[in-house]
Amino acid sequence: MSKSALDIVVTSEGPRARLELTGELDLHSRDTLIRATVVALEEPLTLLEFDASELSFCDSSGMSAFLAVRNIANEHGARVVLVRPSDQVRTLLKVSGLHEFLTGERVDGDE
Repeated sequence: MSKSALDIVVTSEGPRARLELTGELDLHSRDTLIRATVVALEEPLTLLEFDASELSFCDSSGMSAFLAVRNIANEHGARVVLVRPSDQVRTLLKVSGLHEFLTGERVDGDE
């Protein structure tokens, strides 16, 4: 059985970090996201942006990982925003009721 691949590129500018996610976020890769978040938070940050535009797959374990990193960031005084979700991720966010909570975007008027 092969492991899912998740690549993360982290860029920081001042009190802000952007984590660009590529690949699949699931049970096999969720800890990779959590570890990258913990490492990023070794610097004093106020905002963590997770760019999900290149996530090809995300399941409930991936959503759970986003909630976990949000909680970890909150404990460090940082805010988490999921930006540019791929179509698959956007659909999952809406179905799960987490779209506005994680992206800050209102969903009024959508489908």
